Amino acid sequence: MQFFGAILIKSELTIDELNNFYLDYREDEWSYLVEKQESNLISVIEIGNTTFKALNADERLVNYYIVYNWGSSKFPLSDLDLRGH
Repeated sequence: MQFFGAILIKSELTIDELNNFYLDYREDEWSYLVEKQESNLISVIEIGNTTFKALNADERLVNYYIVYNWGSSKFPLSDLDLRGH
């Protein structure tokens, strides 16, 4: 089963510093990616209008970043989870 996970962080670090920090945790090219977050819209996924609900649509974001992960699970009962079908 494939998944997408993301967190929104506010940091005084630069994007390069954040990428260097998360580098130690990366398992592959799709894990712990960091991008600047400039609105409440999560633009790294192309499904609908997925947003961070804690942010207002017109809020000006300074020093906000999205840290996200694409992955898959070998959970043996994943085919019984209807959310992914």
